Amino acid sequence: MPLAPKPLYNVPSSHDRRRGDVDEPLNLCQLLSSDQRVSLRQMARYGWRLAFVRSCFKQRPKVVVINGDGKTYGLLESDGSINVEHNLLIRH
Repeated sequence: MPLAPKPLYNVPSSHDRRRGDVDEPLNLCQLLSSDQRVSLRQMARYGWRLAFVRSCFKQRPKVVVINGDGKTYGLLESDGSINVEHNLLIRH
């Protein structure tokens, strides 16, 4: 029996391990501002893609993008600009 292909990247769900419930996966693009969505589409032409969205309690979500080299991370600001000189700790 062939194995199902692995997804390109993990789509986080709203699963809460403390409560034991599992919801449907979130559409990460719904968390982006319209400027961020436009910028992400333009950046995709140069190899950038959405890596993850870090949600912090009582703060705006941080949208993290990664370049095609897999080494360069950037913070996609709410106005659509990219900040590669961020202070995010990226764990691998």
